[in-house]
Amino acid sequence: MCAKNRPDGISPDRLRHEFTVFELDLLETWKCEYRYTHQEVETMKAGRFRDVHVSLGHAAKVLKMVRE
Repeated sequence: MCAKNRPDGISPDRLRHEFTVFELDLLETWKCEYRYTHQEVETMKAGRFRDVHVSLGHAAKVLKMVRE
């Protein structure tokens, strides 16, 4: 889904949620509905959705993508 518009120079082995906050410049050029860093995904997994400012429904979509 988000692999289609992956920016040049980013390895196909890396998923979007694996990027760190230090690589936000790459994430901003990667147009995708799921714009979350690894730390934000871990926060969602821990059930702290408000810390990421995401709704429960949207978090469910993100976590479903991460599990695939």
